[in-house]
Amino acid sequence: MSGQYDDIMDLPHHVSKNRPQMALEERAKQFSPFAALKGYEEAIASKQRIKEDEVLLTDYSKALLDEKLKTLAKGMQTDIEYFDRDERVSRRIQGKLTRISPQTMSLQIDGISIAFEDIIEIR
Repeated sequence: MSGQYDDIMDLPHHVSKNRPQMALEERAKQFSPFAALKGYEEAIASKQRIKEDEVLLTDYSKALLDEKLKTLAKGMQTDIEYFDRDERVSRRIQGKLTRISPQTMSLQIDGISIAFEDIIEIR
């Protein structure tokens, strides 16, 4: 079978006599600033966060926590460490207590609702 490029098919690969050949690492760097999907790296990094196991409190710790819960009042500045079940990490929030609900067994600080059972520590 003959084609229009038969005359150049067997020629050796061109290597410049004036310029040194670029290293593979340098050739790869040409493409590093290019991101095909904007925000992809951040999305992957957020999924790779280390997930924690739920903190299990001792009976003594639970009793101390119950006593501290009884002292809380609406409008009070507080500092609470709690377990975020959605993200599976422990978090700490400082702010004004905007709601305490014994019926739903939760409290709210600056718009974030926290179940009593998720509270690890009240400072």
